[in-house]
Amino acid sequence: MRRLRRERGVGVIEVLVALVMVSLGVLGVAGLQLTGMQHSAGGFNRAKALMYAEDMAGRMRLNRAAFAAVSGFPYDGHDSSAPGYCGAFAGPVCDARPGAAAARCDTAELAAFDLFSVSCGVVGSDGAAGGTGGVSGRPAGGGQGLPGGALSVTCDGACSGDSVWIISVDWTEGNAATAVPDVADARRVRMRLRP
Repeated sequence: MRRLRRERGVGVIEVLVALVMVSLGVLGVAGLQLTGMQHSAGGFNRAKALMYAEDMAGRMRLNRAAFAAVSGFPYDGHDSSAPGYCGAFAGPVCDARPGAAAARCDTAELAAFDLFSVSCGVVGSDGAAGGTGGVSGRPAGGGQGLPGGALSVTCDGACSGDSVWIISVDWTEGNAATAVPDVADARRVRMRLRP
């Protein structure tokens, strides 16, 4: 009678179990990578929003005449989320461009230019194309803004020469908390300014 020799080596079942374990590990790492990317994009958008708010605050500080009662407070009530706001800029281009000198702008024109430049992107020499993206990231500026981005500037209370101004940058992001890509979270950076 012959004795059966025990086989040595790895069986099919063991190979399948090892394959399932490795697959679960790879899926876990992929999930962590996706979550990390979502949170990284959120931090990047917040940094851009702060940059836009600081840019608007700096422009407002340079246009001090806009905070006198006789100016009519041209920054007050601005909201770039209005439909069609980021079309072609109709006012004078108040800063120099390659091949074009800056226009002479009064207080209200400079305020309108500043609001448009931060909201929609710095205008090019033709009034629309050739600029860089703003909060809204209009296509002519390369679409570099925030997703669903909008800029608003208001007086905190009644406008006066020593008012506090509120600069808000709003945008939307995919919901990282529930990982539902179709649901967007509204985000906001708010800055208080006393010019």
